[in-house]
Formats: sequence, structure tokens, C-alpha cells
Amino acid sequence: MEWIARNKLGIPHILHILDDFLMIGESTQAYKAKLQRSLLFCGYIGVLTAPKKTQGPSPELTLAGTELDCLKFEDRLPQEKVDRY
Repeated sequence: MEWIARNKLGIPHILHILDDFLMIGESTQAYKAKLQRSLLFCGYIGVLTAPKKTQGPSPELTLAGTELDCLKFEDRLPQEKVDRY
């Protein structure tokens, strides 16, 4: 799916880890357009998406179980995981 997104959907800044995808846009408008193309494609081929996990655009988000904070340049565990361990 990453290859299709890059080469056929025009989403060059995409990364996937297992079943998580990270897309980066040049602007909020560009990101929203890329997200819409991606979601339409997933619907077309029958890939289920999780609306609750679909985020953005945002400088803070959760990817692969960690919280990425672009404003503080941090990658941290969510508080519930810290409390559990």
C-alpha cells in the first residue's frame, strides 16, 4: 500500500509500520487532500480503516504505540503505558 500511495496516488511522504501509516503534507490543505485520496482508495479496495485512529493534521500524534511531538522534538510512551510498567 505504501508503494501504491507513493507511485499512484501522489503521496510521496508516507511511511508505514505494520498497520500504521504516517503521511506528511506540505500544508494543512495538501495533507487533507492526500488523506482523502488515501481513504477513498482504501474504501475502493476494501481495506478497513479506523476513523478513531485517523488523525491530523497535527504536530502531536500517536504512531506505533508512541506519541510523536514535533513541537518538542520528542517521542514518548503514552502515560497509560508508563503507569502500567
